[in-house]
Amino acid sequence: MKLAYTQEQLMINHIKDQLHELGYLDTEGKTKRELKLALARERAIRVEAGNPESGWF
Repeated sequence: MKLAYTQEQLMINHIKDQLHELGYLDTEGKTKRELKLALARERAIRVEAGNPESGWF
């Protein structure tokens, strides 16, 4: 059981590190699911549209 907890914590810490690199610092007290959603949202905000027709994105 301790190994599973440690692996889960490693995944959460990795997600937090990625969020911090993107400038998102409100990570304390959030579940793994909330952190994954925040990471997806932050990555989506930074998508650069290469095609001018995709500028709406």
